[in-house]
Amino acid sequence: MKKLIFPIFAIIALAFLTSSCDDSKSYAELLADENYVVNDFLVRHHVVNYVPSDSVFISRRDIAEKMYEESGQTAADEAAYEQAIVEIMASLEKDPSKDAPYYRIDDDSNVYMQVISVGTDEKPKKNDRVYFRFTRYNLFYYVVGADNTLIGSGNADSMNSQSTFFLFENTSVSESTQYGTGIQRPLYFLGYNSKVNIVIKSQAGPETDMSYVVPYLYTITYYKSMI
Repeated sequence: MKKLIFPIFAIIALAFLTSSCDDSKSYAELLADENYVVNDFLVRHHVVNYVPSDSVFISRRDIAEKMYEESGQTAADEAAYEQAIVEIMASLEKDPSKDAPYYRIDDDSNVYMQVISVGTDEKPKKNDRVYFRFTRYNLFYYVVGADNTLIGSGNADSMNSQSTFFLFENTSVSESTQYGTGIQRPLYFLGYNSKVNIVIKSQAGPETDMSYVVPYLYTITYYKSMI
C-alpha cells in the first residue's frame, strides 16, 4: 500500500496549491513562507554550511558503524552485522541530534544534503544516464521524527514502478528538466549506489514546485543501471 499513495499525495498537493491561490499571497510572501518552513526543518538538525574541502561527508551509516563498534558487540556473521547497522540507522533517523548533518551543497542555499550512505567511488560523467528511486515529502506537511509515510510520493518502495532517470549535467532534455536541478547536486560529490536525503527549495525543483514555491524533502538512491 505504501506507494499506492500517489492519489493521496495528489489530493494533498492540490489542497495546498488551492489554499495558496485562495490566500492571494505575493511571490515574496510565498518565498518567505518557504524559507520559514525550510529553516524550521533545518534548525532541528545539524547543519554544515559548506562542502568539506576533501569532499568526505559524514554519513548516517558512518555514525551507525561507529556506534556499533563502541558498543562492544560482536555479530555472529555479516547478515547479523548488517541487521544491527540497519537498526541503529533507523534509530538515528528518529533522533536528529545524533544523526548525520545536512550540508549546504550549492551557492544559493537551495539544496541541503544529508548522506545516508556514500555508495561507490564511481561517479557519473556528463550525459550519463543516472537511474534513481525516490520518495519526496512536501515540507509544509512534514513532521520531523514522525511517521510521514502517508504524505510521501515516489517509486522507492514499489518494484512495480520503473526507475526514473536523468542525464547528468544535461539540462536541455525533458528527462532531466522535469525533475529540476537539485536532485543532481549530490552526484557532484558522491558515486553510484549512494543514498541521501535532500532538502530542495522550489528554485532548484521542477517547474510546478517553482511556480507554487513548494520545498520538498527527497530520499533518493542513485543507480548506474535500471533497478
